[in-house]
Amino acid sequence: MSLDSLISYAYRVESYQVSGPEWTSHDRFDIEARFPEGADKKDERRMLQALLKNRFKLSFHIENRESETQVLMVGKHGEKLTPSLPDPPADTPLSTDKAARETRAKPRITENPDGSSTIDLGKNGTQTTKFDQERWAIHNQVSKMTIRDLAMRLGTCLGGGIHRVVDETGIKGTYQLEWDCPMPTPRPRAPGDADGMLPSDPQGVSPLVESLNALGLKLEERKMPQDVYVIDHVEKPSEN
Repeated sequence: MSLDSLISYAYRVESYQVSGPEWTSHDRFDIEARFPEGADKKDERRMLQALLKNRFKLSFHIENRESETQVLMVGKHGEKLTPSLPDPPADTPLSTDKAARETRAKPRITENPDGSSTIDLGKNGTQTTKFDQERWAIHNQVSKMTIRDLAMRLGTCLGGGIHRVVDETGIKGTYQLEWDCPMPTPRPRAPGDADGMLPSDPQGVSPLVESLNALGLKLEERKMPQDVYVIDHVEKPSEN
């Protein structure tokens, strides 16, 4: 993992809230550690914080900065959302076979004839993804999702890493949602194409904007305050 990813996990923040030297987001580190006797899983983040201070000599301070933020809002003509279907009745299996119960509990992945794959998330519905070569985007289809969770997912669809997306729609409940997440790399030229880049939006957000329009939603850029973990000192650790 990169150091900024380790910091974001240890302190429960997003990686874009960590500001430090360029290598902290590019270099990768393998960490192998044992829980001391008596430690619990809930102590993991606190122990990782200690590791970062001891091995990476990490010190930082927190600043509240104005930052570019994408705000998810309801479009001019109102939302066009389809509510999730009601949950099916709870199973009351006659059999107490343990293997059967465990099989039902595991998420199932189905490869579909159209090239998409569907994950059965149980009570959280299903998620289907497919690479759309024509639009050069990943098409996502989720049967049960809140708009707040959608905003969090959109943070990876705006190019150049993970961006902050804040939900200000005020919409509650769960919905059947579809959106297109543009590929982060340019579309390769096919044989016979003219030289040069294929026409596209610089950040490749057009498929995303179109899919949000279909939901009656839009993104608006604003400057908003957020806490930033500014690294004061850090060192690359030596190997064990």
